[in-house]
Amino acid sequence: MDFKQEKNIKKVGILVVTFNRLNYLKKYMDTITELHIPSQVQVKTYVIDNASNDGTKEWLDQQSFANSEIYHLSENTGGSGGFSFGVKTAFEDGCDFIWGMDDDAFPSPNSLEEIFAIKRQLGDNACYWSNCDKDKEFSGPYKLVNKWMFVGFFIPRNIVKKIGYPCDDYFIFYDDIEYSNRVQKYGYKIYKVRDSYIEHSDSYSKKIEGHFFKKHIDVPAYPDWKLYYFMRNDLLMYSKTESGYWKNAWVKHPKFFVKLLVLDKKQFKVAFKGHWDGITRKRGKVMAP
Repeated sequence: MDFKQEKNIKKVGILVVTFNRLNYLKKYMDTITELHIPSQVQVKTYVIDNASNDGTKEWLDQQSFANSEIYHLSENTGGSGGFSFGVKTAFEDGCDFIWGMDDDAFPSPNSLEEIFAIKRQLGDNACYWSNCDKDKEFSGPYKLVNKWMFVGFFIPRNIVKKIGYPCDDYFIFYDDIEYSNRVQKYGYKIYKVRDSYIEHSDSYSKKIEGHFFKKHIDVPAYPDWKLYYFMRNDLLMYSKTESGYWKNAWVKHPKFFVKLLVLDKKQFKVAFKGHWDGITRKRGKVMAP
């Protein structure tokens, strides 16, 4: 059923970005079929395949998912390119709300219903975020937050119209933080919904650990290409007039460099390249996986 022919229901675009994780994607698509859809709501799933080469394209092309559209991008644009394309596509397709996540995020059956239950209290001039990180620090069914991940982010059409689409040139890392910062710069709030639970793979939790003058230190255990974007986009997400930029560039990053010199000198060069490209405002895809 075409969204553009329906005028009396709320239209939710469920957005998933995938790259070379076919087993996760299969589980995700099964999970979506088990969602409880609130009354007066119609959903359409938008699958954004970021030029996978592991059989994802072939598998998707053989499926016939109900109320779904599949897009195969011509190159891997990273999470940032995939989410930007997906939000733009769902917006142009007439969605009233967009609910986005990675392919390793598995919503509980009532997760969308829980967002709508809170939204009915707080309205459409706010954004919402599913509980994707096992957060238990709530004093009620929702709480105000100042950032989100692109795992269970829920944004109304009217806010997308005001703030635009996610940045498409970060590749990975901090595109979600930049977007949540933008939401708030335009005067909107973000509420995290306790019972809108999403099971999410914690793929970035590994660390390199050690000691420096008997003090425990650690850095994320990223391959070079991820470390590059981790450093660069930590600066790109702020303009040079914002305090966050100066704090990260001249306080946070130097401390990180010291840790790297102690724990893993081999990655110092790529970390500094990311730092420098953040200072010089170099955007886009620079290092491939």
